[in-house]
Amino acid sequence: MTAIVLVAGAALGLLSACGGGPDRSPTPAPTVAITMPPAATTTRTEVGPTAVVSAIPPAATAAPATPTATIAANRTTGIAEVDAIMAAILSGDAAKIRPFVAMSTLPCTTATGLGGPPQCPAGIADGTVVDAFPSLGPSLGWSFDPDGVATNLVQVTKVTGVFKATPRAYSPTAGGLPSGSYVLVAAPDRLIHIDGGKIVFIDYVMAGLANRLAPIPAADFILPIQ
Repeated sequence: MTAIVLVAGAALGLLSACGGGPDRSPTPAPTVAITMPPAATTTRTEVGPTAVVSAIPPAATAAPATPTATIAANRTTGIAEVDAIMAAILSGDAAKIRPFVAMSTLPCTTATGLGGPPQCPAGIADGTVVDAFPSLGPSLGWSFDPDGVATNLVQVTKVTGVFKATPRAYSPTAGGLPSGSYVLVAAPDRLIHIDGGKIVFIDYVMAGLANRLAPIPAADFILPIQ
C-alpha cells in the first residue's frame, strides 16, 4: 500500500510540472475569526495547615467577661494595701479575695442568744479559742469559713468611696468588734473594714447608708462618695 501511494504521488508531480493538466492545488480555506469569550475566572483556596475553607467569616473571639464590680471613675487611693483589696474585689474572683480575709481569734461561747462571741461549733467546749470572721447585719454574726466570706464579697457591684477610720480590736469584755483603718463603701449594702492589708469586718447597712456616713468628716474621705 505504501509503494502505490508513492508512485501515484510521483505521477501527479510529473503532470503538474509539464503543464499537462489543470491546476488542482487545493484552495486555501477562508480565514474565519472566532472570538471566544474569556474563560471564567475561578478562585481557588489552597488548604494548608492553617487555611480556613469557608465562605462564612470566622466568628469573632468572645472577649473575656468583665467584672460587674466597678469603682467610680476607676479611682485608686494610692495606698497599696487598700488598692490591692479593691482590685481583688473588683475582679469578681473569690480566689483572689480569699488571701485578704482575716479571721479574728477569740474564745467561743455555748451561750445562746444574739450578739456576743461566736457560738462554739458542735463538740467544742465553751471558751475554746476559735478563728471566726465577724459581720453585722440585723444582728452580729460570725463565720468560720473564710472561703464563704470571700464568695460573699463577689456580690459587691460597686465601690463608691473610701474613708479613714480608727481601728479597734475585738474585746469579749467590752463587746466591741474589730474595725479597720480604712473602710470601703461598697454597693449595694456594705462597709468593708480593712486593717493591716486585710479585710477584718463587714458591716451590712440594711438602710440609711447616707445617715451612717453623715457624721464622718469630709477630710477623712480618701475617695469621696460618688
